Amino acid sequence: MVSFLIAFFTQTSVSAQITASDTLVCQGTSVTLTADSGAFDMVTWGPAALISGSDSGLTINVTPQDTSTYFLYTLDTNGVADTNSITINTLPAPVNMSVSFQDSLCFREATTVELSGADSYEWISGNENFLDGTINDSVRTFTADSVLSGNNNYVVRGTIGTCTFDFSFRIRVLSANPRANEQNHIRDICFGREGRTVVAGGSSGAGTQFFWDDPDGILNTTTGTTVLPSPNDTTRVQTFSVTPVLQRCTGTVRQFEVQGLPAPTVSVTQSSGGNPVCLHGFDTITVTADHENLRFSTPRFSKFTTDNVQPISVNRTEELQVRVFGDRGCNTDTTLMLQLDPTCIDSTIFFLSVEELERLGLAQNIKVYQSGEELRLESELNLSGAEFMLVDMSGRIMNVQRITSGQNDVTLKIPANISKGIYIYRVAKDSHVVGIGKVPIITR
Repeated sequence: MVSFLIAFFTQTSVSAQITASDTLVCQGTSVTLTADSGAFDMVTWGPAALISGSDSGLTINVTPQDTSTYFLYTLDTNGVADTNSITINTLPAPVNMSVSFQDSLCFREATTVELSGADSYEWISGNENFLDGTINDSVRTFTADSVLSGNNNYVVRGTIGTCTFDFSFRIRVLSANPRANEQNHIRDICFGREGRTVVAGGSSGAGTQFFWDDPDGILNTTTGTTVLPSPNDTTRVQTFSVTPVLQRCTGTVRQFEVQGLPAPTVSVTQSSGGNPVCLHGFDTITVTADHENLRFSTPRFSKFTTDNVQPISVNRTEELQVRVFGDRGCNTDTTLMLQLDPTCIDSTIFFLSVEELERLGLAQNIKVYQSGEELRLESELNLSGAEFMLVDMSGRIMNVQRITSGQNDVTLKIPANISKGIYIYRVAKDSHVVGIGKVPIITR
């Protein structure tokens, strides 16, 4: 007879116990959960959705936002699994605080700061110099009275019941503080002329744009660093202004004044009426103005005078400028044309004395007389290349010859169209008259 001994063994599970640093906490408060030490091969916590950090180990920290149950899963050295749990109850806390305001302010710009999510508030950190109201207000105004570079971070403690929550935020202020620094400005400007006004943004104003306000329409442009104001009213001070803009920030508007200074009023008439005048004829200029100091100028001469009637000898077609000098450098310029008729010589010059001719700059350096059928020219000058002209007493040009031979003693043929009578000769070289006078033609 065979007998069997049957033995039965049982395994006893080891249940892990959980302790908590607190089971009733404010929302958002950290709680430490601890499993008692034992012969465990594995310890795992759950649910994973409520655990932000590691879910293994004997100790974990959790931050319940609502009343939550946490589970502990263990596996002992005998391979026996077990589960335990603990519930952490929560009290309402201001964990969902929020704030609204305009961020990235410009210098001197203001924004309303409005807190929500708590029953009461206490501003516990941050620069109070830029805020109105009190530290317990939920709505305050922040004003960027300076370009903030440091403490514009704030912490506000919110409270619901016995629970508090510290909420942090930052109000940023742009470093841009655009300025319009005056570099050059001319206030008093003669009417009809341009002044000059220049601004710059300063050492920290790189990239500053300038926009000009021009209510009277006196500026040449409304953007840029430089404008050229031209006053259009002498009876009052005229103003314009510039606004500097950097990034999105607008700086202080700068205003400028200009005063238009009256210029002399003037009218000018010509005895010629603007028509061509015979060579050496006179075009008499008459100036009517409210100031007496005058200047008459051409490329050949410039004359300052208070005589408003000036006979101008016309030797070429050229521009004449008449300037009337006014107060404080405000002058009025008028230009007109002196027109030369090259086909004639003004007959009045034929009756001038040698001295009068010399005063006109027509020096008598040549002796001209008839010798048979020729004209003889004697001079200390080298006449080679000079132009010789004969004019009758009416001013009609009868003959023009170019002297091509000889220097100081020249012989020229008397033209066939020249009859007996008195003629005027004119000798010019290198655009200068070197001789003018009368010569009788006696025999033909």
